[in-house]
Amino acid sequence: MSKKIFTRLTLAFILFLSLAAFKVQGQATIKTDLLDYPPGSTAIITGTGFQQGETVTMQETHTVGDSLGTDPQYHQPFTAIADGSGNISSSWYVPNDGDAAGA
Repeated sequence: MSKKIFTRLTLAFILFLSLAAFKVQGQATIKTDLLDYPPGSTAIITGTGFQQGETVTMQETHTVGDSLGTDPQYHQPFTAIADGSGNISSSWYVPNDGDAAGA
């Protein structure tokens, strides 16, 4: 067997195993009720596809610049526990001071 064919078969097998593991584990998703929030509002966070009783750790970060911004005290990790159906629900208060003000 040539090295090129062996490499392709190996890559195909790895891809197959990855897809099989993905299918078995399912796909967990998290979403928010809005795409953007003004300072002083509350983001509602929901998720599906987790294992019953699984602890899900979340952390709100900035997408541009320093991920914790100038007010890291507002960006501490928080958790939610998946219910019997594998769903989570949480919220995050958008501070009206610090780097959120005027953003």
